[in-house]
Amino acid sequence: MKKFIAMLLVAMMALSLVACGNDPAPTPTPDPEPTASTYKTGLGMVVSMSGTDAEDEDPAKTQADVTVCEATFDQDGKIVAVSFDVVQAKATVDADGVVTVAEDIKTKSELGDDYNMKKYATPAAVGEWYEQAAALEAYCIGKTAAEVAGMPLGENAHGYTDSPAVEELKSTCTISVTAFLNALTKAYENASDENTTYAKVGLGMVTSMSGTDAEDEDPAKTQADVTAVALALDADGKVVAISIDVVQCKAEVAEGAVTVAENVKTKRELGDDYNMKKYATPVAVGEWYEQADAFEAYCMGKTPAEITGMALGENAHGYTDAPAVEELKSTCTISVTAFLNAIAKAAANAK
Repeated sequence: MKKFIAMLLVAMMALSLVACGNDPAPTPTPDPEPTASTYKTGLGMVVSMSGTDAEDEDPAKTQADVTVCEATFDQDGKIVAVSFDVVQAKATVDADGVVTVAEDIKTKSELGDDYNMKKYATPAAVGEWYEQAAALEAYCIGKTAAEVAGMPLGENAHGYTDSPAVEELKSTCTISVTAFLNALTKAYENASDENTTYAKVGLGMVTSMSGTDAEDEDPAKTQADVTAVALALDADGKVVAISIDVVQCKAEVAEGAVTVAENVKTKRELGDDYNMKKYATPVAVGEWYEQADAFEAYCMGKTPAEITGMALGENAHGYTDAPAVEELKSTCTISVTAFLNAIAKAAANAK
C-alpha cells in the first residue's frame, strides 16, 4: 500500500511539472511609442538709431542698426537652431538739405569678410563679424532663451561693456551682444507655428532706403525699411513655419541737426496702431499684421519657389506687386515684393 501511494505521488508531481512547462510565457510589455518632438520658430527685431550733425564741410549723417534673430525651439524651450544678422542703413544730408541714401544694402553676414572687422579693429578682432556671430549661435544651441539672455557680460578690449564673459566665448566672440540677446528674447516670445516636421530654418533680410530733400520749412527726411523673414522647412523643402515683420526707421535733418526716432517698433509690434485701416484710402482689407498673417497662412505647405513665383497684380492703391492669387485677393492686398525676396534669402540661408 505504501509503495502504491509513493508511486501515485511521483506521478502527480510529474503531471504538475508538465503542466507548468506548458504555461504560455508572459507577454512582454511593449515600450511606449516615442513622442515626436514639437518645434516653434520665432523672429525678433531690435532697432537702434543714431545720427551725426553736419559740421564744417561734413554732411549730417543718419544710421539705423537693425539686429534680427531667427530661433527655433523644441518642446522644452531649448534652442535647436538660431541665426543672427545685422543691417546698418546709412544716409547723408548735405548743406542744401539734399538726401543721399545707401543702395544695395547688405547685412553684416552678407558682407562677410568685406565687413572688415579683422582689417580695421584695434586691438585685432578675434574673428570677422560673421565668425563671432557663428560662435555665439553655436553657444546658444541646447540652451533656453532665458539661459542665453542671462549670460554674464563684461568689457572687451575695445571698451564695450556688453561682451560675453562666459568662458566658452572669451576667445571666439568679443563683440557687443546686448542687441542679440534682446532679439533672441523677442524671437522666443514671438515663436509660433508649432510643428513636428522641422528640418532646417533660415533668416532672410531685405533693406530699402528712401529720402525726401528739405523744402522751405520742411526738414530733410530719411527712412530705412527692413523686412525680415524666419522660415522653417521640412525634409521636402515645404514651409512648416514662417514669420514676417517690417520695421521703418525714420530720421529728420533740419539745418544740419539730426533727430532720430526712439523706441522704434516693428509693424507687428505696432499692431492696430500702425493705422493702415484708419488712413488707407480706399479702405484697407485689414490692418498690416492681419494681412501679413493671411500671407503667412498662404505660405504653409508650399515650397519657397512656389511662393516666390506667385502671380502679382495692381491693388486699389496703385501698387503693382500685390498678390494676385485667388486665396489672397480679399485678405492680403499689400505690396509683397520685399516679402518674396526675403523668403528667397531665408530659403537660401536655411541650415
